Amino acid sequence: LGLSNSQGCMLLFSQTTGELETILLDNGHLTDVRTAAAACLCISKFAPAKAASLSILGTGVVAKLVAEYAVDLGFGGIIVSSRSTESAEKFGAFAKSKGWAKVSIESYAAASARADVVVCCTPSTEPLVPSVKPGALVVALGADGPGKRELGDAVLRGDVKLLVDSRRQCEAFGEAFYRPEGLPTEELGEHKWAGAPPRATPDTVIVCDLTGIATQ
Repeated sequence: LGLSNSQGCMLLFSQTTGELETILLDNGHLTDVRTAAAACLCISKFAPAKAASLSILGTGVVAKLVAEYAVDLGFGGIIVSSRSTESAEKFGAFAKSKGWAKVSIESYAAASARADVVVCCTPSTEPLVPSVKPGALVVALGADGPGKRELGDAVLRGDVKLLVDSRRQCEAFGEAFYRPEGLPTEELGEHKWAGAPPRATPDTVIVCDLTGIATQ
């Protein structure tokens, strides 16, 4: 039908009376922008030192916004992964139009294993990322409902720090639902953004599990 795969609206209620005051028929655009902006905030704060490569898994609306917003974050290139070669090629052309000089297309597994920062933007119900390099940052956006999953078991094992936007949501149906016993979750709102570095060692993998909350 040629319709966007991202749809929705925003309802604004009065804090005083509870009355509905405004309906924003944005077809989900504000949600998409919020999601991509939250991902790029995590990249700016938690990417490993001297991160040179960014991989984006998925080629939909949110993936395109992440590529657009991340172009000025200092990466040397972007790696694109998709189930469809045609979609990956179109995404690569889009990325170049937004200022990415170096664009490559690789499989989910290869892109995840090679990149310093991995952003997952797919509706997958099966793990797409079997492993990542030591010290990598993983921003997982796709597991925003029951049954969805993008990260393999190995990603959440070992020297890992798991940050979540909502502990209640993420532990119920995000990537944190699949975490091994004993791995704690830390809400981004609780994180000490200044002061001590977020990684215990340079090899600590940081996983940001973002299921989406309105306060973002």
